[in-house]
Amino acid sequence: MTSSRTRLIVAGAITLIVVVALFVILKPDDNDDDNGPTASGGEVARQTEEAEKDKAAGKPAPKPVIPTVVVKDGEPRGGILKIDATKGDQIAFKVRSDVDEEIHVHGYDISKDISAGESATIKFKADIDGIFEVELENSAIPIVELQINP
Repeated sequence: MTSSRTRLIVAGAITLIVVVALFVILKPDDNDDDNGPTASGGEVARQTEEAEKDKAAGKPAPKPVIPTVVVKDGEPRGGILKIDATKGDQIAFKVRSDVDEEIHVHGYDISKDISAGESATIKFKADIDGIFEVELENSAIPIVELQINP
């Protein structure tokens, strides 16, 4: 009887250790400074400049990294994507959605329909400075905040 009780205690202790380890490994980051994913609109412009220099030097150009918003159950996973850019920059971001929606860039009046399970890429030149919201228009859910500096 003592050995079965000891086995039960050991099994319980091992289970507890595994649960705590998984929690520590898989828990979300608790940074108070992070209000969601961020990207610089200027990143795409800099990547384009670097690609042009590489092309002139005969190097193959890497594809620019376009920030992506993943919409799951009608909400942006990881929070609202924040893009900080300068007037004149090329803005580009992608939206992957699990719902049929319309993506609307306020202030620029750019709209694009997206079907569930598909992706849509929004690209435009930042020619108006200010702070602009991009939302899932039909459900009024914000997914991107654009800050275009003069």
